[in-house]
Amino acid sequence: MFKERYSNFLEGLVYGLLLLILIIIEIYQERINLDMSLRDKIHAEQQLKALYDEA
Repeated sequence: MFKERYSNFLEGLVYGLLLLILIIIEIYQERINLDMSLRDKIHAEQQLKALYDEA
């Protein structure tokens, strides 16, 4: 009985850790996407500025 309860506990722990890792990866990907879009925006603004300076 103790062994069964212990394995259930371990299973729950492993499942919880995997879920936590997945959530962290999701959040990290969102931040990377935000950084990329900001970088693209800044790059586009710099290109527009360069075009205006040439004109």
